[in-house]
Amino acid sequence: MGRLVLVNAVLDSQLIYHMSSLLLAPGTIKQVDKRRRGFLWSGAGHATGAKCLVAWEDVQQGKESEGLGVKKLALQNDGRGTSFWHDAWCGEDDLATRFPVLLSHVKEQEVSVREVLDNGLSSTLVSRLTAQAARELSEVEAITDTLTLSDGPDVRKCFAAGDGDKLQAGVVYQALCAGDGELDAAAKFVWKNSAPPRVRFFGWLARRGRIQCRANLAVKKVVPDAGCEVCHTEEVTTPHILFHCGFTKQLWSQL
Repeated sequence: MGRLVLVNAVLDSQLIYHMSSLLLAPGTIKQVDKRRRGFLWSGAGHATGAKCLVAWEDVQQGKESEGLGVKKLALQNDGRGTSFWHDAWCGEDDLATRFPVLLSHVKEQEVSVREVLDNGLSSTLVSRLTAQAARELSEVEAITDTLTLSDGPDVRKCFAAGDGDKLQAGVVYQALCAGDGELDAAAKFVWKNSAPPRVRFFGWLARRGRIQCRANLAVKKVVPDAGCEVCHTEEVTTPHILFHCGFTKQLWSQL
């Protein structure tokens, strides 16, 4: 669990700081993830598949989705220009949703707000418009006519703006992962308690059935069989260790 804290508090924080001014290439993110994954599972810069008890994609899910909440760097700091049609930069809905007929007359949808304001909206449209498209064009032009771009400091007008209009990266990341939902009862049992971090980490692995029990070790050819050497009744799986073994039942009865 200490490695997880270091991944989130040190490795991620430093990367996010540099990503405020640098756009990381996909290959760079892949190499960084390789080292984050290696450090989490082995304490080194590389970990074999046998040491990675849970898939990295699952580790990056939120705790409410049975993950560890390790940040997905590909979602952080996408610095491309705001999309004119597909980003909700003017009101709650994007322009593609509000003006679908005009959108069907667009030659290139992937244009930024700056490109449209610099070159004009008409340059992105086909030469002949239907009557409905022409009406929607008038409405969109009424919006763009009120816009003026400047080189001054960015004034953030969004839910993620904190004190002094500073962007709160954590709030943005949570919004990107908003579909994960709330913690279910089992996840709350694992994470919302007073147990030491390493115990909660073990509980997370146990819930996924990924602790190094004999059943898992037998699959990896580390031990010859998965049978329980204590009760000799069934394979040593995670539920068997924690609940079903006769020794475990006796232990629980004495607590």
